[in-house]
Order: sequence, then structure tokens, then C-alpha cells
Amino acid sequence: RLMTARKTHLRAAASVGTTEAEHLVQMVAMAHTYRERWDRARDLLTGVIQRGRVVGASEAVALASGVLAEISVRTGRWAEAYGLIRTVVDEEWGDIGVRSWPRAYLARVSAALGRAEECRAEAAAALEVAGPMGLTVVEVWAESALGLLELGRGHPQEAIVHLDRVAEAWERGGVAEPGALWWEGDHLDALVACGEEGRAKERLCLLERAVESTGRGYAAVVAARGRALLAPDEDAEVRFAEAVQRGEAFASPFELGRTLLARSRYRQRLGLDGAASDAERAAALFDALGAVDWARQARGRDGEAGRLALIDQLTAAELRVAMSVARGLTNREASIDLCVSTKTIDYHLGNIYRKLGVRTRTEMAARLLGAGTDQN
Repeated sequence: RLMTARKTHLRAAASVGTTEAEHLVQMVAMAHTYRERWDRARDLLTGVIQRGRVVGASEAVALASGVLAEISVRTGRWAEAYGLIRTVVDEEWGDIGVRSWPRAYLARVSAALGRAEECRAEAAAALEVAGPMGLTVVEVWAESALGLLELGRGHPQEAIVHLDRVAEAWERGGVAEPGALWWEGDHLDALVACGEEGRAKERLCLLERAVESTGRGYAAVVAARGRALLAPDEDAEVRFAEAVQRGEAFASPFELGRTLLARSRYRQRLGLDGAASDAERAAALFDALGAVDWARQARGRDGEAGRLALIDQLTAAELRVAMSVARGLTNREASIDLCVSTKTIDYHLGNIYRKLGVRTRTEMAARLLGAGTDQN
């Protein structure tokens, strides 16, 4: 049914043949993204990308790919996100302004994965273009990426520098939708880590208002974690229990891992039971995502995540093919999904099998999914 729906969307877009229609579809997809309706957004965005690649609509491909990659990050499909947006950046679709968008998105994915050099390079490239062209949204995404990177590396003060810029732009623009960009949790965590409780409480108050007005799951999880972090020691255990419960009910393994990590630190500081098990569970979630910096924080020592190894072994194009096939698509369906020929799918699968040391699709899927490839 999904493949039929995508084909129907493509035919409808082709019959209209206007960029206005594509922009409208993108706006609807982004609205679904903000409202955390991931499957609906994925379907629309995939259709936009397929249509855009056929007709050479570079702006549509660049923006839709970035939003689709962000959805994959939010829902725990990080290797898929990296393969998608890395491919778009390498292809250099569109003019320099258009290309700044996927670069900012790639910086976000790279930050999550702990790929520091790549994150900084892509963020710098996006900022270099965005400033002179007045692309404030691109600047915000790039700065948020740098903030997330520094927070993961254990540098909350450096993270605040970047996230304060995001907050300033957000407030100047009057953005009250927490689903537009997931940055509030990073800012709040960094402020608490640096002992800036006054500012942290102000941010928490704003976030709680957003939860009340929008009901967004992400904002609710982050606000619950913030309340636990700022609670007196005698109340924190109850607050953390609520935060973990919310995290478990929400479709973001990264935010759940961060909440477990925060509780493990609280329990360890007070000598309470459960600190080690929380840290181990958080580390397992981070490993599955490929969040090497966060896994190291959870373990308190160096560690390597399985997801990063897969990303380093496969090219961006191979990653995208691997993810599509691992989700159960046939070669023909994968070719439609990725807008390439079936021969290209066959060629990439041969390389993937060789690099991963597997012989069948089933073995490949087990290898990828066993490393936590698809968390949603």
C-alpha cells in the first residue's frame, strides 16, 4: 500500500507540473513532522524527492531530503539519515544557497553521530553562505548542530555559546513550535550542567508553555527531564521516574538514552541503587544509534558504537540501499524508493555484501537491524 501511495503521489505531482504544488506538499509534510506524524511525513517527502530527481527540481530535493533525514534522526534511524543527506550534499544539487540547507542538515546528523570534523566543516560551509544571504533558518540549524556536538563531547559551556544564538533567533522570530527544531533539550541540559539554574528555569518555563499549547511529545519528554534535573534531591527520583516513563512512550531512543543517563548521574551522586543499570541501558541505546560521544559519557570511558562502524564501511549510496532492503523492500521497490535503476541496486548490494561479509539479504538485514538500525 505504501508503494502504491507513493506512485499515486508522483502521478499527481507530474500532472500538475508546478513548483507551487511541490511546495504545498512540502509544507504539509513539514506540518506532519512538527506534529510528530512521522509516517505521513515520510511518505510525502519521499514522493517529493522522487519527483524532484526526475525533473531536476534541486531545491525540492535538497529541502525534502533534509527534513526526511531529520525525521530519521528523531526516530532513531541515524545511519539512514546520514546516507540520505550525505548523498545529497555530495551531489551538489542546486545553487549555493540551496546547497546550504542540506549542509546544515548534515551538520546536525554528524553532530549526533559524534563526527566532529565533518560537523564543523559542514556547519561552517552552511554559515558562510547563510549569513550574507540572510538565511536565518540555515544559520539556526548549523548553530544547533555545533551546540549538540559540544554537548555530546562533554563541553556544555561551549554548547551554550551556540545554543544561545539559536535561542536569540528563535525568540526574535517568535517561534513557539517545539517541533520545528529539537534544540530546547540541548540548551536546557547545557545550562543545568554549567550551574545556570536561573536561566535553566526560565527555559523550562517557556518549554512547559509549549507543551501546554502544542502537546508535542518531544517537548513533554524534555520538560520532564528538565524538572527532574532542577528538582531538590528529595524530589528528583519521582521526577526522573516520570521523565523516563515519558521517554519510553515516545519514539525517540536518543532522548530516552539521555534521560536515563541523567538519572544514572543523579543516582550515582547520591549513592542510590540503579545508577549502573541506567548507565548500561543508556549506553546500549547510544551504541545502537551510533552516538559514540554519548556512549562514552554513559560508560565514563572510551567506547565505539556499532552504527559508526557501519557508516564508515559503506558509502552514503550503499547505506541508503542497505536500509531500504533491510526494511523489506524488493530490489524493484528499492529502485523506486531511491529513484535509481534496479541495476544500480544490484551493484550496490554486491558491494554491501562484500564489505559486511554477508551472503544474503537476510544476513545483511540481521547485521544492520542487530546494530539498532531501525528503532521506529
